[in-house]
Parts: sequence; C-alpha cells; structure tokens
Amino acid sequence: MEPVAYFEQIASKYDTWYTTPIGSYVDAVEKEQVFSLMKEQKGVILDLGCGTGNYTLALNRLGIKVIGLDKSMEMLKIAIQKMSVPFVLGDASILPFKNQSLDSILSITLFEFLTYPEKTLSEIYRVLRPKGEII
Repeated sequence: MEPVAYFEQIASKYDTWYTTPIGSYVDAVEKEQVFSLMKEQKGVILDLGCGTGNYTLALNRLGIKVIGLDKSMEMLKIAIQKMSVPFVLGDASILPFKNQSLDSILSITLFEFLTYPEKTLSEIYRVLRPKGEII
C-alpha cells in the first residue's frame, strides 16, 4: 500500500495517539527537542508533510508564520479544522513554491515514507532562502 493511501485510511484516528498518556508524553518531549534546535523564526516556515497539523498548530501558537503541506487530503481536512493557516495539498518532491521563497522547513515523519528522498531534498534546497534552516 502506498503511504498516502495508508494515511487517507487512518486520518480520522491519527490524532488519537496524542490523547494517550504515552503519546502525550512523547509528543511533548519530541516538540521540546525539535523546537530547541530551531533558531528564532522571523519569516515563513513550511511544515513539510504536516499531516493533521500537530506541528503546524504548535508553530502557529508560538506566533510563527507557518504553511502546512501534505499529500493526503484526508489528513489536511483535519488540520484545516484545527486552525486558520495556509494549507497546501501537494507532493514534497514537487513543491509549489517559488525559488528561495521560504525561511525554514520543518519535516517530521516524512522522509521514511519517501521512495525518492533525494528529489524532496533537491526541492527543499530550491525553495529555501540562503541561510535558511532545515529541521
């Protein structure tokens, strides 16, 4: 089964993990570690492979300008219900952004599902501004 088909099937149950004691704990620890790696955000960050918007929402709550992109419409439908930020249905290997248009790119739980990760990395470098940050 293709990853996008899998996520289309489980989208409605995906966030349930975060409501369990272990899921809530892992999420908090993971976010603390990920956000500790980030520089101060002054521009736009892309949450690449945003899924249901877990990190998109956290970044938005921190006052960061964020765009979420995912290949699964079902996952995006859930994300859109959580917040009013730009969401894009798209493929990480063909990003619909102009060259050097994004300040940072965050990608959590995406690369392990890619058939050709080098295409996505090439796209990341294309859309990232000079001295931009990849997390």
